[in-house]
Order: sequence, then C-alpha cells, then structure tokens
Amino acid sequence: MMSNPFPQINKRVAVIGANGYLGSSLVVELIKEQYVVTRVSKKNERVIPNTFAVSGDLCDADFCRTITEKNDIIFLLSGNTSIKEAENDPIKNLATTVFPIINIINAARELRKIPRIIFASTATIYGLTPDVPIKETYVPKPITNYDLHKLFGEQQLNLASELGYVEGISLRLANVYGPSSNQSSSIDRGIINKAAVDAINGKNLTLYGDGSQIRDYIYISDAINAIKSVGVDYKLKNGTFNVASGSGTKMVQVFELIQKYIKTETGQNIPINQIPWPEIANDIDRRNFTADILKINGEIGWIPTVNIKEGVYLLIHSLLHNKV
Repeated sequence: MMSNPFPQINKRVAVIGANGYLGSSLVVELIKEQYVVTRVSKKNERVIPNTFAVSGDLCDADFCRTITEKNDIIFLLSGNTSIKEAENDPIKNLATTVFPIINIINAARELRKIPRIIFASTATIYGLTPDVPIKETYVPKPITNYDLHKLFGEQQLNLASELGYVEGISLRLANVYGPSSNQSSSIDRGIINKAAVDAINGKNLTLYGDGSQIRDYIYISDAINAIKSVGVDYKLKNGTFNVASGSGTKMVQVFELIQKYIKTETGQNIPINQIPWPEIANDIDRRNFTADILKINGEIGWIPTVNIKEGVYLLIHSLLHNKV
C-alpha cells in the first residue's frame, strides 16, 4: 500500500510548464492536495484559484532565481518535446533543456537553500534498446539531439545533487496518453491522442509500417501521480526513475482499440490505413521499448492503475464528452 505522499502541505511548489500537457494536469492535482502553486509559463492568461501565475524566460538567471527563492519544490516540465524541432535547431533545444536547470542550481547555491527539482526526462534517452524491459541501470545511448540534451539535463542535476546543492530527481517518461486540459503542440508527440481525435472526427487512422513496434503506454493520471508523488515524498532525495506502465503494446493494437471503441460509442467504422514510413522518420520511432518499473515501485510504492484497454476507452469517452 502506497503511503500518504503529502505530509507537508505547507511546502511551496512551482510547476514550470504549467500550461503544457503534463503541467496543466499536475497543477489540478496539486491544488486538490491543498498546495499553493506557482504556475510558470511563457504566457499565463488563465486565473486559477490557489495559484500564482508568473511568466518569464527560463534562460534568464534572475527569473530562475525568483522562482527558486519562493519555492521549495520545482517541477521542471517545460521545454521542447519534439525530436524534429531539436534536430532542426539543436542550439535552441540545448538551451531550453539545460539552461533552466543550471540557472536553478546556481540560484540555490547563492540562496543557500536546497530545493527539490523534478525533471521530466524521457524513456527515448535509452536509444535503440536491443532487449526489454529496460532498467534504469541500462546505460543511455541517445541517437537524437533531443535525447542527448535530456541526458545532459539529467547529468547536470545528478552532479548538483551529489554536491548537495539540490535534491534532483529525473523521471524517464514513457509514452504518456490520455485527456488533459492542454494537448501537446508537437506534431510528433501525443500520437494516441491525435489518432483518437481524428477517428472521432471521422478521419481514417494512418499507421506507419505494419504497426508492430512495441511501446510502453502510460495513462496520464498514472504519470501525474508518479510525478506528484516523487516530488513530495520526502524519503527520496535524488535519483533517476522510469515512469511507465511496465507493459508493451504493439502500435497496431492501440489503433485497433481506438477503432473498436469509436465503433461502439458512435457507430462509425473508421479504417486503418497502413502506409510506408516516411524517409525523414527517425530510427528512434521504429524502436521497441518496455520499461522496468520495479525501482520506483520499491522506493515509493507507486504502481500504474490503468491498463491500455481501460486507458484508450477513457480517452475516447472523455473526448466524446468534450466534443472535440
């Protein structure tokens, strides 16, 4: 049984990337747990009770110092999420991924406080894994700039943790899907969500290749629970953890689930069109991956609760209810 991970509701919490796919859902859950949240985004136009909204450039050291000074826990969920964009502009991707971490660490040293930083890394950091499931002890072998820069971010955070400047925790997130108040803006992220929206709107589903690639899909509520719990579970001081379902599913099977539930819920019969992989596709998109999640389970008792069949149904139901 997972212990209550929220023993200190007086802690001040910042969510960097609060308007994003994960960040917006995390803010909702933190508010439920009576945290007063600082929402950090490029633009903050919404008013949410029990939160403060601030906007600024995370590559600006002074701005990061302000965030660090006023908060004890910092969820760093911002930055580019597109492999393609990282390849097109690696300098920008490096800056937006690593500079915020460096700035927060430097601010913590100057302020002589030890904040907890939870960094949203990625499971693609492992590269083309020959065998699955993959444990955190597997040496990452990035094959894209996006993943290489995530690894730099992890290493920067690990070093600062070892030196006692911060409590740094990196979460290697697998394929997160499910409804959120904000969807991913990257064209190469959130494939299940985008496919479900297309199917609801009567569009054919497009599948690259034969769909035999195995992915580890984790429902958003499970991912958010892991992020939240790691952030506020004070038994943990640092570390790197896989956040995934621990089960592999072929991509074609997910599309067939979408097809099935759309038929059940709306009566529409949506075809699945299989087409060749585009020449610009990255090898990381063709990989097979399943994560080992024993480490995070052993440390804080976290386990995913929504399997792929339940998750796809919940996604379809939510999208239909909200009339996308």
